[in-house]
Amino acid sequence: MKKVLLFSLLILLTNLFSNENEKKEYQKLCRLGLNSGCYDLAHYYSKVDRVKYHQEILDLYYLTCKNRYYKSCYNLALFLDEDKNRTKNLPNIVKLYTISCNEGNNSNGCYNLALLYAKEKKIEDNFKAVKFYKKACKGGVYEGCYNLGLMYANGKGVRQDYKKAKELFGKACDKGISAGCQNYAVLNKMGY
Repeated sequence: MKKVLLFSLLILLTNLFSNENEKKEYQKLCRLGLNSGCYDLAHYYSKVDRVKYHQEILDLYYLTCKNRYYKSCYNLALFLDEDKNRTKNLPNIVKLYTISCNEGNNSNGCYNLALLYAKEKKIEDNFKAVKFYKKACKGGVYEGCYNLGLMYANGKGVRQDYKKAKELFGKACDKGISAGCQNYAVLNKMGY
């Protein structure tokens, strides 16, 4: 029993030193001006304690996004999107997801942007939602295909087209999205 306890303590101490060394390495790389080091440091802080390091995370992601490190723009948008001041930050969130999607070719950024345009009352725009769902779907975010199928089925932002909706639901279904399978089956039963 003592050996197991001692071994567990040794692993815990090793992880603590390893994490501290990891942090110091990211800090060093960031001070050298490497965007990847600053990004990794922000990501490290996010894993360790998002509340304690809240401002540091924001500052690091903002700095690297400004330097065209587009992964940071996406992570900053996510961070702000989950923040208690989300409503106040909505214009910045839209801007950051747009940069992530258009300049960073991040399909998840396109998807999150489409969700905002489809569901956020203050900026609701079905035409833009369709545009970004298309980009997300094309980029392999199959929830985007499913949601785009809903837009076609309901005629939101596009002319109602059940055949196109069925095609998109099928694509989502093929990638494991069960609601896509269900909607595909319904449209298939209706003869589309």
